Amino acid sequence: MRYFFYLFIFTNLLYGFDFNTQANYDRLALIKYMETKFKDPLNNIYQFFPYSNQSQLKNFTKNITKDQFIHGIYAFDKESQKEKNNQLVSFPFAPNIQNGQYLYKRYIQQCIPYPTVFGDYPKFNKKTNQIITLSNAIMQCAKKQHLDIGDNGWNYYSGKTADVEAYISSISAKAKNKIDIKIPTKEAFNAYQNGKKEYYSKRGLLNISCASCHIQGAGKKFNNQFLSPLLGQINHFPVYKTSKQDIFTLEYSISQCSYKQGETPHKPDGKWMANIIYFMSYSSNTTPILQDTRR
Repeated sequence: MRYFFYLFIFTNLLYGFDFNTQANYDRLALIKYMETKFKDPLNNIYQFFPYSNQSQLKNFTKNITKDQFIHGIYAFDKESQKEKNNQLVSFPFAPNIQNGQYLYKRYIQQCIPYPTVFGDYPKFNKKTNQIITLSNAIMQCAKKQHLDIGDNGWNYYSGKTADVEAYISSISAKAKNKIDIKIPTKEAFNAYQNGKKEYYSKRGLLNISCASCHIQGAGKKFNNQFLSPLLGQINHFPVYKTSKQDIFTLEYSISQCSYKQGETPHKPDGKWMANIIYFMSYSSNTTPILQDTRR
């Protein structure tokens, strides 16, 4: 027994601890939970969908598998699928992608040389010991060049930043890349754990957490809208909002969630936002990148 203990210590000293182990366990547990929950929603009503409308659950798609969750609510609700298909026949934000391509090649390519990197963000910066989201990377590049920062220029919620992200997402999706987040150091693992803690922590006037809506509440209705699952959720950002006829970043959606639950939204460029996106992104590791998801 002592031999195996010392072998374990020696191996980890030699090769380093795998800081992805716990996060990967969390990810696999999430997949199992979601696939079990949506295997037969009507039959699982008492376990996973208490107080839900049975007629709505009858209209849910059964046996959804891991990669299908990237479609959000359209993965399980047939009525939403029809509504989406009837809303817009053409690709809704093609102009945003075209503008994003121009902005990327003119301003951002010098900082992010290849546009197929959507699935690699967020990244952990070993020099600063901080998480860098894709929005962080784009905004830092814009600031270095003293570009116009603000509501009508480069910002964390929409506009030029969202357009560049749409272009990067489109190229990454065409390359058939998948979400591939790494946890390379202890500090990176601590950031992941912090993001996980915040995701499950109840906050705001409603005293609910992100997990209340997007894990336990996935597939239920809030404010007359179905709640999307955490699994595959980050894959289709930036997302097109039909009510505003524009695209918005993940930071925007998280800030809106905070506001709706009665909490002061966190800074889009702060540690809280970066860590929670790090956790959310790792939770979707190995799933494909998607575009053309509308809300």
